[in-house]
Amino acid sequence: MPVAEGTEGVLAEMLAASHRLPPRCIPELVQEAGVRLGLASARVYVADLQQRQLIDLPASPPEQRDAGKEDGEAEALPVDNSLAGHAYRTQTVRVARPGEADALSTGWIPVVDGIGRLGVLRVRAPELDASLLKQCQALADLVAMVLTTKQPYSDDLGRTMRTWPMSLQAELLWAFLPPRTIGTDSVTSSAVLEPAYEAGAMRTTTAWPARHCT
Repeated sequence: MPVAEGTEGVLAEMLAASHRLPPRCIPELVQEAGVRLGLASARVYVADLQQRQLIDLPASPPEQRDAGKEDGEAEALPVDNSLAGHAYRTQTVRVARPGEADALSTGWIPVVDGIGRLGVLRVRAPELDASLLKQCQALADLVAMVLTTKQPYSDDLGRTMRTWPMSLQAELLWAFLPPRTIGTDSVTSSAVLEPAYEAGAMRTTTAWPARHCT
């Protein structure tokens, strides 16, 4: 079977399986699809609310993580000074070659919904060539669709993306906010809300080619 046809089949089955999938099962779904594409592993990291960290989606539900169980702890990577953060900030694929104690290459694939950055997909394989990375990018695009459709209907993703308790006023404010980032090839509008976990003020930035307004 040609590689493209195999890739399309894996992604089609993943999409079909995602329709009734609980958000807590997203990591297992992505891992299974990654293995079928030829990866050793595939793991999703989402940006926290303030876009300072990339937090992995744990296989266990947030309740287990909150209880302090070791297998429920989530790994967090800094956005500012990590290879994963570089992939997230620049929306480019980054690859780390295996070291002496590791036989696998690690790739970081941006997970983007439209122009809104959601996180990164970590993929590992003995060799991440151009063909496999292209398949990983298609997988990351599908992961973005799954995350976007699941987030409004469950607290699992929202709790994973928070690093601090949120006040009731901030909860109400976030619930009625439009998307923070929208745009086309011609213009991009992005906003932040700070303090993120208290009732704060929104700052919006709009950018055109060769122009920047705040």
